[in-house]
Amino acid sequence: MSQPLQWFTDGGHGWLRVALDDLDGFQPSQYSYRDYGQFAFLEEDCDALGWADHTGRLEEAKVAPVSHTDGYSFVRNLPSF
Repeated sequence: MSQPLQWFTDGGHGWLRVALDDLDGFQPSQYSYRDYGQFAFLEEDCDALGWADHTGRLEEAKVAPVSHTDGYSFVRNLPSF
């Protein structure tokens, strides 16, 4: 079963959180990140909507909840793909 999608944003950028198991063969670019457990954080300009289109989850990605921080997001400190 697919995990719910969620956007993480800061003042400069955003990433769509996707379960690694839900990548379905999509290869993220170097601008996306992964945590140490089960999630990929797909960069909004390069990968997020490409993945959503690839997997048929475009509408879900457009309405996914947003977690915003005014400082730098923790996502920026994760390892990139």
